[in-house]
Amino acid sequence: SEMANHSAENPEEVDVAFIKKLWVARYGKRKPKTDAFVGYLMQLKYIAESGANDIGGQKRKQAVETVSGLCLFEAFTFKKNGSLVVCLHEEDMPNLQALYDRGVANGVKELRILNCKELKEMEPNISDQAYAALYAPTTGIVCPFNLNIAMAENANVNGVEFKFDTEVTDLKPIDEGWEIHTNNGVFQTRYVVNAAGVYADKFHNMVSEKKIHITPRRGDYCLLDKSAGSHVSKTIFALPGKYGKGILVAPTVHGNLILGPTAIDIEDKEGTNTTREGLDQVIERAEMNVKNIPLR
Repeated sequence: SEMANHSAENPEEVDVAFIKKLWVARYGKRKPKTDAFVGYLMQLKYIAESGANDIGGQKRKQAVETVSGLCLFEAFTFKKNGSLVVCLHEEDMPNLQALYDRGVANGVKELRILNCKELKEMEPNISDQAYAALYAPTTGIVCPFNLNIAMAENANVNGVEFKFDTEVTDLKPIDEGWEIHTNNGVFQTRYVVNAAGVYADKFHNMVSEKKIHITPRRGDYCLLDKSAGSHVSKTIFALPGKYGKGILVAPTVHGNLILGPTAIDIEDKEGTNTTREGLDQVIERAEMNVKNIPLR
């Protein structure tokens, strides 16, 4: 492959050359606006598309650096508040150490494991049962709404056209790629990215003989008042388990405190409702890692 043939060349020269080729592949001969913001986005695109050749985790390290650079822009709110992954029991320390080792391999800087005393000094409201924690000072929080808007605006400036209220009804392979049938006409494209979330199985099954079914998983959150926003300063995670990272407790960039989410398998793909049972589960599990949460 082209990437394999590049393996013996200067990595930095390869990166620059390949990013330029990606520009041409995506936008044709028309060069997009070459601001630093779109440069970071193109680097992320390159890292994702060449990830299969991630020898030694180099691409993951580049991704960490690129995302950090992207967050420097004021198109959206970003706050580097750090995070803690809390270990409640001594017997779980190997799992915490494994997270540390993985983070180092992925290029996350300044990681360290805190003992109970260091943890309590950093976060006084951490649970009294906490045994240790993985501290990542480079972790940050963003406003997810403004981040998506900023990326959409930048994409639009660089030639992306959005088709709102357009439902895909069928996908058909053609010689030059795909024919997309919608309620607003037929489109032709070289590539289709299936980013339909819980509906991704629907579009996958239109074109693949190997059918899949996605079971939606709903998450409940508690968003507390701004008077509770300073209860913790870091984003507090539990050690990951079967259903992911568990319940987090975190400040938001707007000054609130957020707890959640649950992970409940459901069949309704539109089931975004919050339940009393789910909220009770959020509160119960959040209080395993953080004490005295001001719910009222």
